[in-house]
Amino acid sequence: MSCIIVSMMVVALVMFVSGSLYIVKEGHMGMYTRGGALLTSTSEPGLHMKFPIVTQLHQIQTTVQTDQVTDIPCGTSGGLMLYFDKIEVVNRLRHELAYQTIKNYTINYDQTWIFDKIHHEINQFCSNNTLQQVYITKFDQLDDYLQETIQTQCNQHAPGIEIISIRVTKPHIPSQVAENYENLEIEKLKLQIDKENQRVTEKQLETKQLILKVKAETDVMLSKSQIQKNIVLKQTKQKTQELLMSMKTDEYNSINQANIYRNNKTQMVNDLRINENYMLSKMFHNVKDLEKTFYGETIDAYLKSNMAMIKTE
Repeated sequence: MSCIIVSMMVVALVMFVSGSLYIVKEGHMGMYTRGGALLTSTSEPGLHMKFPIVTQLHQIQTTVQTDQVTDIPCGTSGGLMLYFDKIEVVNRLRHELAYQTIKNYTINYDQTWIFDKIHHEINQFCSNNTLQQVYITKFDQLDDYLQETIQTQCNQHAPGIEIISIRVTKPHIPSQVAENYENLEIEKLKLQIDKENQRVTEKQLETKQLILKVKAETDVMLSKSQIQKNIVLKQTKQKTQELLMSMKTDEYNSINQANIYRNNKTQMVNDLRINENYMLSKMFHNVKDLEKTFYGETIDAYLKSNMAMIKTE
């Protein structure tokens, strides 16, 4: 009996010890309830020992997590019912405020401030907007609207909850309405294509006009350049002609001066010739007046004397 009792005590001790060991996972905070009441003590990740059986461990995640809120009905201001298949809420419970949040809103705090809040805000948004606004014009603003609205309310009542981002999928609408929207999108696409084609055509026309303008300006510049070139050519030709005329004038003057010089020299020579002829004629005239005939060497002396007389005259 003693052996059985000892064995039972050992088994009980092992069960007690094993039941009193609690493991808190990484990225979580350990919180405990005993008899339904939340204990003030918390645990960091690792192995911990608490009173077994009556103490229950709750793993509270304090790292970033993503909650998926699914199948959310949405009634528009026009009375049309839509359904959002899934909205993802990226959130985090702040470690330093985790105990206060759990104490105020239990370990299911995200049910109150994320799941239920998403349903409420989606219905508020849809009831204040038309189908066109919810599905088309304001859909791209819905993510920021939900994040800002929920975070503002959490800051007031549950500051331990941080809403990092919200991703909203496109809602489901009735098939007939969806078909109308598809047709509308097709028409918009066609209109956009037509506008794009028109824009391309206008751009081509603008480019063509620009090319014509540049060509006209180039032609004007070339025309001005040609005119300037012609003016320069004319000026060069005129200067060339003036230079040629000057050269011809100089040549003409040189020729005239040469002719004058030659004529003067010729006149001088002629004058000399005339004088000699005149002297000979005068001499022979004097000889005739003397009517004397000389013979022998004395004639030379006579001639010389007469020449002397002529020069004297």
